[in-house]
Amino acid sequence: MNDYIYGDARRLFLNTELGCRSGCSYCYLPQVGLKINAESSDIKRASAGQILDAIKSDPRFVAGKNGTLLSVGCFSECWDTEVRSNSISLINGLLEFENPIQLATKREIKLKDFEKIKISPARAGQLGVFVSSATISNWSTFERGTTSPSKRFNSFECCVKLGINGFLYIKPVIPGVTILDVHLYGELIGRYGVPVVVGDAFIPAPLDGNSPVSKRLMVTSHPDVGYIRAELKNFGNVFVTSDEAMNSMRSI
Repeated sequence: MNDYIYGDARRLFLNTELGCRSGCSYCYLPQVGLKINAESSDIKRASAGQILDAIKSDPRFVAGKNGTLLSVGCFSECWDTEVRSNSISLINGLLEFENPIQLATKREIKLKDFEKIKISPARAGQLGVFVSSATISNWSTFERGTTSPSKRFNSFECCVKLGINGFLYIKPVIPGVTILDVHLYGELIGRYGVPVVVGDAFIPAPLDGNSPVSKRLMVTSHPDVGYIRAELKNFGNVFVTSDEAMNSMRSI
């Protein structure tokens, strides 16, 4: 199960699929040997049960509210129609450990699907839903095969209704492109009252990289990132990384 679980005691990345049916132009999956624009037959899969069983015996996993951060779906789109039910089963199993759980997606999470997640009001802060967007006005060019931002941002309405932590996830920043929509992102933050993560990009690493998801990748920044972070601080809380954002919720 090593391909499906990556990380350390601080944070584990969990994938029930390896590969993605979408085709974002900036995607790092091809750099780690995985396919985008993939046919279903080209995507490797593991069941939620297999992932849960593997975690229970994984020496890196520390259970509990202050234990390992569990991030679902860095090597796939975990809310794709073909994997959604498996992702829901995985999240429901993870909730029993009481660890913080991060879900990141470029799809719309509808209320009917949120309601399948068996999270009690007392534990609503355990789950963080990161709605990912690298561009709003140019999404059809750079995020082919994803759900339109106008639809995926509807997920925030469900988060507000159910008391679940929603986050706007601007990662990566596309140089010269993401910056065009700063005012639109600001309006979105103000409308829903969500924090935002403005993250750096991953690029191929010549040797061992410094990215959290793979040693074959490294983190790189661009001047646009700092500008966007500074501008969006006028609208709400801005985080540099998603784990920083999730860790801010641990005391709630």
